[in-house]
Amino acid sequence: KTDSPDNDMHQVTLLHDEAVAMRKKMIANLQPADLEAAAENGDTEAAWLLVHKHEEALGVSKAWLNEREKKVFEWGEIAIQGCEEKGLSWRKWDLARKYIETRNFDRAIELLIEASKEGEMQANYMLGCLYCEGEIETNGELAKHYLELAVSEEDERAMVMLARLY
Repeated sequence: KTDSPDNDMHQVTLLHDEAVAMRKKMIANLQPADLEAAAENGDTEAAWLLVHKHEEALGVSKAWLNEREKKVFEWGEIAIQGCEEKGLSWRKWDLARKYIETRNFDRAIELLIEASKEGEMQANYMLGCLYCEGEIETNGELAKHYLELAVSEEDERAMVMLARLY
């Protein structure tokens, strides 16, 4: 065993991989019906677990996935309630990605702006990209604003995008 930065980074990677596998196994073992009932009663954690269960097909059948395709957004909306209070603005960014995939840009932008105001750096980068060369009306001023916010957080991707504007 050596104490070196390379060894430490390797250990961190191994721990991360173990944690991801454990998380997936735990989510797969949760009963969808129980989570759905809790989500319907406003349980934000249950709603977010359902989003992940659906997104990663963890412990559910294809039929369950297909029957609940539209519910993902409903669960996502429940899951982001009170996020700013709990420091979970990244959920808004993640839900916005799903809205972009289904071309609901208006809702995606609303969520990304909220997440940006709450300090979610990835939201700044995504907004900058959308306004720079996304599938919405181009707005160089807003693209520059959001990319500069992302650059201030040392987002290298934002630096590249910002360079394209100049």
